[in-house]
Amino acid sequence: MGFFSRRKQPVVEAPPLPRPEPSAAAPSAVEPSARELRKQAKKEEKARARAAKRAMKELKQAAAKARKQRRREERAMRRQRQTLRRLQKRIGKDHKRLVRQRKKAAKRLRQQEERAAQEQRDAEAAATARAATTELRRSVSQAVAAGDATAVTLTPPKFQELAHCSSCHVKFHRLSLTTRHHCRNCGGSFCGKCLSAVKRPIPWFKMAKPQKVCYACDVTVFNGMGGASRSRSRAATASTASSASTSSLMPLERMPNDVRSASQSSLPVSESPEMDVPVDASRRRPRSRRAQTSSSSSKKTSRWALPIRPLLRRKSSADRLRNRSLDLEIQLEKTEMLARQRHAQTLVAPSRSLQVAQFP
Repeated sequence: MGFFSRRKQPVVEAPPLPRPEPSAAAPSAVEPSARELRKQAKKEEKARARAAKRAMKELKQAAAKARKQRRREERAMRRQRQTLRRLQKRIGKDHKRLVRQRKKAAKRLRQQEERAAQEQRDAEAAATARAATTELRRSVSQAVAAGDATAVTLTPPKFQELAHCSSCHVKFHRLSLTTRHHCRNCGGSFCGKCLSAVKRPIPWFKMAKPQKVCYACDVTVFNGMGGASRSRSRAATASTASSASTSSLMPLERMPNDVRSASQSSLPVSESPEMDVPVDASRRRPRSRRAQTSSSSSKKTSRWALPIRPLLRRKSSADRLRNRSLDLEIQLEKTEMLARQRHAQTLVAPSRSLQVAQFP
């Protein structure tokens, strides 16, 4: 077979060479020199330094790993604390929100109950006032129909404890210094601005001492009875007296329309009344052109032909009062009731004069 045959050739091992035996005459060992000793010491020192460096490096790596692990744990604990704090804050906010909602619901319920109770009280007061007005009208009508002047007994109306003013609808409250006043003639609740500055005696209620009355009663009932003097007061008094005399001769059913026409024709709109104390003409302060223009503009923009508050000094309050959206039937009904009272007063006056003449 050739050399390049693919067949594997057997391996033939060579026999080991014989070792030479040491001779007894040869030296045992050669002692190292000082130079070799120094080299050996340097090598050992370098090996120790390398081992110490390796150990220090391993220690540093272990310390770095420990620091990383500690920082990782601190971050995890910080996240947990932040999450816990956030959850506590959210729970506190939810608790406060629920408490606020509960308080608001309780307050809303309390306000609804108070509003319902106030509405019920107002309805009862209005019903009582309507019943008293109806009874007064019935008694006056019966007395006038019977012609018995001594049977006319007028009792003062009960005060209406309303939560707001009957004229300007402002709410009464102690903190806002809005005090409730009652008109002694109609019994309504009014604020201090809607109350007349002039007190009036009410003879049909046997009140000789001047009493507090509202502006509407002062204008509609006590017009021309002294105190608040107006220009053309004589003509207003004469027209009022003529209307009262004609109304006393007319039937009772036709009285309201006549009273309305007489009151609307007799009461001036633009003039403002003065106080009871007489003031010298030279001491009176002349009205400025601005006040005249404002009064003329307010007279143009007024919705009512019947002056509600002629004694008012403030233009804003006058506009708010005159331009309020009240029902005209309420004013006409009040005018009708007060006209009946005045008619009863005219019936009572002759009987008193006869009694005084009989018993001087």
